[in-house]
Order: sequence, then structure tokens, then C-alpha cells
Amino acid sequence: MNNELETADTTKVIRREDGSLDVEAYKNKEGIISLDGLDVAVTIVSARLAYGRLDFSIMPKSGEGKKWVSSSRVRFTNLLPSPSGARGKSRDVVSAPSFRNEVARRKALHLRHDAERKFSEVKSTLDILITNKKEESNE
Repeated sequence: MNNELETADTTKVIRREDGSLDVEAYKNKEGIISLDGLDVAVTIVSARLAYGRLDFSIMPKSGEGKKWVSSSRVRFTNLLPSPSGARGKSRDVVSAPSFRNEVARRKALHLRHDAERKFSEVKSTLDILITNKKEESNE
């Protein structure tokens, strides 16, 4: 096997300034994937985070079809992905656990906000019902 091929570092995820996955950093990178003893040259079409792991949508350089595979199965043949830096915004390479922690933190904030809003709605309804009940009993 060629020593110049590099396996994707699945512990690192390239993300945008807003914390989302920087898909553009991975698009059109070329690599090799081994399938049942065959080394197939592929091009990365897209990337995603699924269940905490980085996946690539790949297509063969010769032939047809697309398939989602774990990034750990792809060995890059050209430059390793780096932050895309489009539109002058800085991009970061962060570890996958810190990316997941940031997503979890944002989800928790949204859930908390939703819970507080729902609580105030329910509290308002209860206050109206209690007030009506008191008025009925005073009559």
C-alpha cells in the first residue's frame, strides 16, 4: 500500500463558525476505500455526523453509484481536508467530542427555553382556572 495515503482522522471534525459541520471542507476530496480486497478510488460527495461519527458520501471515480461510509474507511490520496474559510469567516478543526458537546449544549438551551415558555403558558391557564373557581365559589 502507498505510504502517502492518509486515513481520515475521525477524532477531528472541521466545523463552521456557527458550530455546524463544514461539509465544503470535505467535498471533492479524493481517496481510496478497500472493499473485499479491492482498492477503489473514490470522490467524497458530502459529509455528515451520524451517531457521533463522521460519515462520507462517496462515489467511485470510475463506475456509478453513491454510498455513505464511515470516514475511517477512506484514505485520502490528495490533500487532507482543511477548513474551507469561505466568505472570510474563520473555521476551526475541533475534536468530535467537543463538537457533540456543543450540539448538546445548544439543544439543552432550546429545550430549557421551550420548557420555560410552556410552563408560563400552563401557569397562566391555571391562574385563570383558579380565579374562575374562586369567583364561582364567592357567588
